Amino acid sequence: MGLPTGLIQIKGRKGYYLNITVPHKLRKALGKAVIQKKAGDTLEAARSVLAEEQVAANRLFAKVKAELTGTADLRTKFQEWKKADASADNREDDGLLTAAEALDLEIDTRVRLRENPQKPWEPLLTHEEENLLATASALREGLHHWEEWTQEREMTTGRVTPLVKKRWETLLKKLVEWSRDEYPSRATKQLAVEYKKHLLTRTSRTGKPAKQSTVAKDIRDLSAFWNWAKRHEWVTTNIWEGLARGLERSNKTSLPERELVEAADKKAMETGDLMYLIQRFTGCRKQAVCGLRGKDIDLTNGLIHFVEYEEDGRIRRLKNGQEAHVPIHSRLLQFLTNTKEQMPDGAIWPQQYKATEQSWGDRYGDTFPDKYGFNSHDLRRIVETQMAEANVSPYFAFYITGHRVPGTSKVTQQYVRQTAEELREIVEKIR
Repeated sequence: MGLPTGLIQIKGRKGYYLNITVPHKLRKALGKAVIQKKAGDTLEAARSVLAEEQVAANRLFAKVKAELTGTADLRTKFQEWKKADASADNREDDGLLTAAEALDLEIDTRVRLRENPQKPWEPLLTHEEENLLATASALREGLHHWEEWTQEREMTTGRVTPLVKKRWETLLKKLVEWSRDEYPSRATKQLAVEYKKHLLTRTSRTGKPAKQSTVAKDIRDLSAFWNWAKRHEWVTTNIWEGLARGLERSNKTSLPERELVEAADKKAMETGDLMYLIQRFTGCRKQAVCGLRGKDIDLTNGLIHFVEYEEDGRIRRLKNGQEAHVPIHSRLLQFLTNTKEQMPDGAIWPQQYKATEQSWGDRYGDTFPDKYGFNSHDLRRIVETQMAEANVSPYFAFYITGHRVPGTSKVTQQYVRQTAEELREIVEKIR
């Protein structure tokens, strides 16, 4: 297995080194193409340093990019002027400029109108000056930049993971780069239709066409963004509504053959792969098992506690905030009993944490197919299928896997309760 992206070994030197690539547009300003320095003598230490340095590097790249982009600076200043406007009690008497007046003065200072010898009726402007004028026009109209969309949505949505925020930023950035308009509220229904065509007709580097299911997901996510903007009165209509209809959904693959699963079970038991075994006999998600702490393995009560926490600089979040307390399967108990004393009180597998996204289990999920011949999520599907075949009520199965019954609310779930013994009997149906 190779080193994680961002780490290298240098011939003739001991230990591991950071090797973080600098974006092409920022290399001249930073005077380097890569950030390279010693990360640690051991791989474990280097992994920990890498996560922190990647966060620091991304902050540096964002800062330099903002400094290079005059439009970002103009937007920031205008927001400050607007705040000053809102806090001023007697604007007519204090002699200060309004936000609009300050914007006009800033443009007069930064944009030099020169005569175009070829077109005397048009001013000669640099690319940066054209961008400044376009930004000023959008600010006067009260429009919001795409970066403000993600920032405002994060602030008004509540708990948002870095991974989700990154998804939002990627969606909007791709759209504005294609449309060449950094203000999403100016997009029309016709533009949305054209963008859908663009997504459907683009090809990968290997020449493969885009999957309709992937395009449908992009459009549904953009539609959710416009619904948010509509609720906050940033737009009046959702231009993406209905555009995902009719597109193919992703095809669910069949479960791995029973022989393959049995071979994987045997291998995991022989090697003592606890992450596999816990997922195999609980049906939990990969981030749920990879973020477990030693204190979450409760042998006294025979339970595994899947809970959220913030500890030792790591954040553990569960999908939809669903915590669970799952009885330990009899086939799993012996492995946990044998290893419990060696477990740390905190995170059992800290190397599975990705600080930049506050997520767990990507490394586990990536290496799983090479080890066992199928995906880690298939273990969850196997458990759900076995409980369905055993006629376990989906309301009860919910307390094991967290897979919500379609069409039911959280209130409904709260009225369907099972006893501890019933839950333990359900777990033992996993075979």
